[in-house]
Amino acid sequence: MKTDFGILPIILVAALPLLGASDNNSGWENLMHVTKQRSYTIVTRDFHCLTGKFGSVTTDSLTLEAPKIGVINLKRADVLQVGSDPGYIVFSGRSSWVDVVSYHLYAGESFAIQTKNGKNFGGKHIKVSDSGVSLGEPGNTTSIAKAEVSKIDLHSSTPLGGGEEFFLRENPVIFWLDAHLWPRWIGIGGRIRVPLYDSSLPEDDRPITCQNSR
Repeated sequence: MKTDFGILPIILVAALPLLGASDNNSGWENLMHVTKQRSYTIVTRDFHCLTGKFGSVTTDSLTLEAPKIGVINLKRADVLQVGSDPGYIVFSGRSSWVDVVSYHLYAGESFAIQTKNGKNFGGKHIKVSDSGVSLGEPGNTTSIAKAEVSKIDLHSSTPLGGGEEFFLRENPVIFWLDAHLWPRWIGIGGRIRVPLYDSSLPEDDRPITCQNSR
């Protein structure tokens, strides 16, 4: 379960620009920068699910070290989605409105929305439904129909390594003592951008159901 680390860090993260956010178009580059000290689940395009730790990641392939199986080589073209417990998406290889609708934003995460007329919106207070997007606080909202949306990206923090996650879980009040943790909660580094929806691409809203998990 993701942890809410308090109001102050959330406000600071939301108030500052996403310094260090990935500037790539597809999100694949995220995989080259995330920690290798934790496990990830990869969903292939034929809906097979593989869980393990990254070995190497290149511009067109990756290796996954899966328990009881060994090293698995995967081509980028065969990867549909890469995620990390508890619920992070670090790469999506499809344009899916359903993925946006079903994603729950946690502390430090936000959506960035670009409309077809070139306007940009962003923030945490965004609700996405089957028909469109609602932004803002109750009583002061802006609605955007799905037909008007060009792109939606997820802005998130990179998953923590095992040691960092343990320290944060055991010491939630003094996380600022860890040199790797406190910068990310004030918006410095540790940020990724995950494209989830692009109206210029074929929409793939098939439910992700593992045919077999390994």
